[in-house]
Amino acid sequence: MLTVISDVEFWNVDLQQVIDFDRIETGELKIEAQIHKLLELFAVAVDVMPKDGISDPQGQTIERALPSLGFADVHDVRVGKRIELVVEAPDSGTAEAVVRAACVRFLANPVIEDFLIHVSGPEAG
Repeated sequence: MLTVISDVEFWNVDLQQVIDFDRIETGELKIEAQIHKLLELFAVAVDVMPKDGISDPQGQTIERALPSLGFADVHDVRVGKRIELVVEAPDSGTAEAVVRAACVRFLANPVIEDFLIHVSGPEAG
């Protein structure tokens, strides 16, 4: 018996749980095994920064401290965060789409933060 899952469920299911690898030798699950082989690992980095016009207290504190440390020529300091992930997907466009959805829903606050996604890979895995 084959397990059929929708596209939406596909990204939320561990293929190890869906595929009975003991039955692959019978040829029963060749299609499901091919799906797993088509997925690659992509290294993804997300840079999250406060939007222009949003207060950045960390950046302001650093900017005030820099002159006393001999860095008087440094201005307009903004502090953000970098998030690095490895995404299993069929191609880089899909990996980026998955991470973009995660950014909008959880990794960034789109109301006060901008984010930039950098995809590299596929990684050897």
